[in-house]
Amino acid sequence: MAQQVKDAKQDLASVKIPVTVSDMAYGYQSHGGAQEVLDAVDFFDVHILPFFGHSSSTGAAAWPFVESDMNFFVKNGKGKKIIFTENGWPSQETSSLKPNSPKAHGTISNEEGYFSMLDSHCEDFKAVKGGGVGWFAHMYSDEMELGYGILNTQGKLKFNFSPRTSC
Repeated sequence: MAQQVKDAKQDLASVKIPVTVSDMAYGYQSHGGAQEVLDAVDFFDVHILPFFGHSSSTGAAAWPFVESDMNFFVKNGKGKKIIFTENGWPSQETSSLKPNSPKAHGTISNEEGYFSMLDSHCEDFKAVKGGGVGWFAHMYSDEMELGYGILNTQGKLKFNFSPRTSC
């Protein structure tokens, strides 16, 4: 994969488009850390999905999972920008959204609690080398992926989603 990233960077050099790979910390860790890929990308497009953590319980209590995954990229990223992209906690469980912990449940209150927890760590994110950590919700609407949208399937907000834009 590292060579594919390098090839893409070369192909896009004239238009100055940054190149990255979208994955979880686990995706790199399961391949011995994949330092060559980490070195090749221009920034980190990170999946943060604590609902699937083996010791997860609620969205509001997901900070240890988030921090651990974030710290993997901080430790191995040489100061590159980190953005949490595929990021969130589902509001419901479906056949494809099953937790790995018996304590974790897909509920609207857990989804809301997850985003509130992220907001409560604004200063932690801001302090990360490389320009801090940015994040956004994985899905705009449940129409796109049931459970992960900020809007339900009727296009209505599931909860008051108003993340901080500064701290």
